[in-house]
Amino acid sequence: MSAPIEFYFDFSSPYSYLASEQIEPLGARYGRVVDYRPVLLGATFKVSGLQPLVDVPLKGEYSKRDFDRSARFAAVPFVLPQPFPMRFHRLHYLCKFDSQLSGLNHELLNFVSQQLRPLLLAGFR
Repeated sequence: MSAPIEFYFDFSSPYSYLASEQIEPLGARYGRVVDYRPVLLGATFKVSGLQPLVDVPLKGEYSKRDFDRSARFAAVPFVLPQPFPMRFHRLHYLCKFDSQLSGLNHELLNFVSQQLRPLLLAGFR
């Protein structure tokens, strides 16, 4: 059996959203399962001293155009939510807690995907 695809994502990241719409079919095409790994980009930015793309002069406006362009290229519906970025740290901690217990539980992710994902991603559509 092939190694899983380790998919690192942030619930509030437009690029994570775009990739999440394509990762399962990609894994299926190559006979690999997806191992979801939630991260908090905000914490990463804070530790590294960096800023989110949308807060960096020049890159901010460019990244907003790139979100739209990337969504069109991937044929994925996308609307940047307002306010942006959205805060999903509690959901992140729930997933991290679950992953520490048993590896990221695919039943939990399926629940998130089937029940909560439309609500989470509604801001991007």
